Amino acid sequence: MLFKLVNGVSTCIGGGKLKFAEVAVAGWWRGNTHARLFIRSGLRGGRGGLHSRNRYPYCNCALTRSRTVHGSLRHFLLPTSFKLTNIANKLSKMTLKGCLKRTCCITSSFFAIILFLVFIIIPIVFRYSPSLQRGMIFLNYVRIPAVVNYSHPENYGIKGANNFYIKTFDNITLGVWHILPGNLLKKYDEDKSSYERLLSNGEPIVIYMHGNSGTRANEHRVQLYHVLQKINCHVIAVDYRSYADSTDVEVSESGVVSDAMEVFKWTHERANGSPIFGWGHSLGTGISAHAYSLLEKEGLYPNGLILEAPFTKMSDEIREYPLTKIHRMLPWFEFFIIEPVVENNIIFDTETNLMNTKMPILILHAKDDVVIPYKLGEKLYTHLLKTRQNAKTEIVLYDQHYKYGHKYICKDEELGNRTWKFIQDSLENSSQ
Repeated sequence: MLFKLVNGVSTCIGGGKLKFAEVAVAGWWRGNTHARLFIRSGLRGGRGGLHSRNRYPYCNCALTRSRTVHGSLRHFLLPTSFKLTNIANKLSKMTLKGCLKRTCCITSSFFAIILFLVFIIIPIVFRYSPSLQRGMIFLNYVRIPAVVNYSHPENYGIKGANNFYIKTFDNITLGVWHILPGNLLKKYDEDKSSYERLLSNGEPIVIYMHGNSGTRANEHRVQLYHVLQKINCHVIAVDYRSYADSTDVEVSESGVVSDAMEVFKWTHERANGSPIFGWGHSLGTGISAHAYSLLEKEGLYPNGLILEAPFTKMSDEIREYPLTKIHRMLPWFEFFIIEPVVENNIIFDTETNLMNTKMPILILHAKDDVVIPYKLGEKLYTHLLKTRQNAKTEIVLYDQHYKYGHKYICKDEELGNRTWKFIQDSLENSSQ
């Protein structure tokens, strides 16, 4: 801006053209009490340029005595205390201030949009989208591992396993693995045709109900199969409808509970008196608790149920789930998050479902579980003690230093012995 003002006096100074500009301040000149503003090495006068005597020896600035120049710049005389760096600093500060202002505006707008999406749009979409509610609770679209050859369980380190399918009454096909007890491996590992018949050999049968997401081939689930196989239990591992290689249909609580009941009935028909226990993990605890309570009402009594990382009811779990923490403070949390799930019949009220059951129950929960806090497991245990006074109910809490978290209780070295003791105690109590 300063150069434009200077140049605005005349595009030519002393009849010459301005090649390039650099504004500088020369100090005292001929006794004047003002410094003058000059143009460096860019003045081509009518006399062919600047004489060497007109160059200021200390500042590398061209000084001229030309009256034309002097007259042209007369009203641009500056005090000697003025520094040109002040102009640069002011311009720099103005530029920085403008940049900061724009940055703040952009950042504020960005966060405002994020907050609007998180606290307004997402709750509204969640409330009025039953499919979104089901998807976020069941996570059936999450396939870990992404590609699985279910026909070959041995590819995942499982010996003595057979892949087969169960057809339900409502025409749903369920993918299932039957894993033999350790004491039958050597004799029947390769004879797949005898697996179904071996269910009646008297060894305990454990029907495993996994949690949301993934398949029966997940790593931590396979580790549990190994534990149960070592204590000579048959393992029936099933994938509910819409999971893995089972029929891909709309998932619901009633649907997966029906699947669990169908698998139990299929197993019961072939067990010929062999004891049958259920093992549910995470969401599988809600599924197995609901299914087995209905089975008891039909006169089919499981020999026991093991609940790994259970919750009291789905609404309680949603309130404790880490991802809903930022929404809990909102006054509309219940209306937009909790109520629509209940209205969509995704309840999984384990407290109520197990309240009048007779089967022995063992609860396993790690204190460092952040997905389903162990206080929900403790709350369920306390409730069952009050409402099942004549039935066996136990709880085992794992200290934080084990670092089992939500899904690695299977690493407990004593899990096999603890499970076997629960099985034996349950069978003894049922025989009395």
